[in-house]
Amino acid sequence: MRRYSKEELIKAVNIVDLAERFAIGLDPINSGNFTHRCKCPSKEHKGGTERTGSLYIDSDNNNFYCFGCSASNNAIDFYMLCKDVDFSAALQALSDIVDPAKIGKVSTKKRSVNMPQLFEISTSFREIQKAHPEDLEWIEGFMKKTDQFLENIDRYDVSRAKDLLKKVKFVIRRRYSKK
Repeated sequence: MRRYSKEELIKAVNIVDLAERFAIGLDPINSGNFTHRCKCPSKEHKGGTERTGSLYIDSDNNNFYCFGCSASNNAIDFYMLCKDVDFSAALQALSDIVDPAKIGKVSTKKRSVNMPQLFEISTSFREIQKAHPEDLEWIEGFMKKTDQFLENIDRYDVSRAKDLLKKVKFVIRRRYSKK
């Protein structure tokens, strides 16, 4: 069997699917970014006697956080938590169970989540170019800086895209409210 990279597995393995695979009871919720809640599967979590779920899953961004033991991150970390194995063992096991068709692909749901923010950033630049063609040099420089930030934002990292959109609007508003 091929061993997939960390990045490939993070994109291809869904935490909710892992929880169902391990028969972890998930409660659907709508709390902030979280979509599911369950009891933490860690053997070390409060002695394994958790009465109510403290582990929250964000299925849109495929991450989790346990408010009881502070465990968090991605599908690989969730697997390590559930099976009590190290990173290398988790990579091997997930490589064996992952659907090869999912490698290198991001679900449409995740891809579409970020699109409104990216479209709005693009629209902001188009509008400012039309309104202030005399300031094209500054606008192009600001666009280049924004592109550098965009390169570091994963296509389904919604919170960072929203933060960047707010910053872009703030800088544009600050620059042109004086003129």
